[in-house]
Amino acid sequence: MTRAFRLTLTIVSDREKVVQPRLLCFANDTAELVLHRERVARHCNGIIAVLDTLRQEFADVTKQHDEEAMQFRATIEKMEKSFAGANKSSK
Repeated sequence: MTRAFRLTLTIVSDREKVVQPRLLCFANDTAELVLHRERVARHCNGIIAVLDTLRQEFADVTKQHDEEAMQFRATIEKMEKSFAGANKSSK
């Protein structure tokens, strides 16, 4: 065996020693990334569900506010009519 051939074999075996752990790390990192992506997807779905609920609650509160504002306005308008029809002594 020539010296160059032995040197080449040494370099290849050294690369295998370096590459094998990297492949294992890559597999672990890939699994971690898949789990992380799933966790992020669940988190986003949860946030979307909460936002939908809040959006609906806001719409309900807005509707209720508008109805109460209309009732208040009607009450005030009735009071204005009674004041407008009254004479100075009854005011």
